[in-house]
Amino acid sequence: MRTKYKYLEFDRDGDIWICFNHVTDEQLGRVEYYAKWKQWESVLNAEIGFTEQCHKDMADFLSQLNSQKRTKTKEKPNEPN
Repeated sequence: MRTKYKYLEFDRDGDIWICFNHVTDEQLGRVEYYAKWKQWESVLNAEIGFTEQCHKDMADFLSQLNSQKRTKTKEKPNEPN
């Protein structure tokens, strides 16, 4: 799974992913699983601005996580992921 992009990098910390600007090492927010919606979501820190490319990279990362979650659910429907 891809975790490093042009400016963004994602590091796993337990059940969440921390999003960093890997150029400045600034923490931008986190990615966590939202059970009610059954998908991963981004939660950005206040006053964080994203360019079009950052949004595309975040969307790609979320898509990977959601695809992975759906695959695991299909393989083991009775076990928590």
